[in-house]
Amino acid sequence: MKNINIYLKTPEDAIDFVSEVSKVPYEADLSYGNCWVDAKSILGVLGMAVCKKANLTIYGEENIENTEQTLQRYVRIFQRDSTALCGNSGTRLQDCG
Repeated sequence: MKNINIYLKTPEDAIDFVSEVSKVPYEADLSYGNCWVDAKSILGVLGMAVCKKANLTIYGEENIENTEQTLQRYVRIFQRDSTALCGNSGTRLQDCG
């Protein structure tokens, strides 16, 4: 099992992310707070994870390194005082729903 923190800035990022995760031969979930969705579900990911720091859990052991490299562009680490913006809205990360 592997946990990866990710950040999807736009709906387009979410669509690309689901496309990449769908190639993984293991089950994968995305969580934010107490909510969990199938990381291979476009509706679930769009509804929950856009403009949020979420946790991707991949339930597999073999070839996880390749998957991590593929998803590297979605990996983000934010500090509490981050001033990164969500999309073009000008909303601070802490303010994203």
